[in-house]
Amino acid sequence: MAEHLIRLRGPWELIDPGAPDAEPSRLTLPADRLPRPGGPLRLRRRFGRPARLDGDPSCSIRAEAVPGLLRVRLNGVELPRPPDDRPGAFQAEVGPLLDLRNLLELEVDPARSAGAEVGRPWGSIALVFEDDRPSPG
Repeated sequence: MAEHLIRLRGPWELIDPGAPDAEPSRLTLPADRLPRPGGPLRLRRRFGRPARLDGDPSCSIRAEAVPGLLRVRLNGVELPRPPDDRPGAFQAEVGPLLDLRNLLELEVDPARSAGAEVGRPWGSIALVFEDDRPSPG
């Protein structure tokens, strides 16, 4: 089965839920450090359905190095929470991406990121497409 990875580097919008009237700031992932050391925040990224993919391949969202990850939403639907045994990592099947425009939202609380590796990039997020068609041989 072939895997096609599309990294969602940026631009991400960084939103402080404690300041709803503030303009979101921009962020490119992975970042050199946690976006903000204090309480909860939300990251939001819009993306389109990749046009160069044939058919309707299965899709999942993969996150690595996101300590303090609380929730992941795609188009307003909350995806299953990350397993407790891999803090900061997450992968969830989302099936075929039917929407031409999509919105991915992450809620994180950097204060809950105990054990995050200092000096390592923060936040690697990707769409993973799996094509189950046989490879040309």
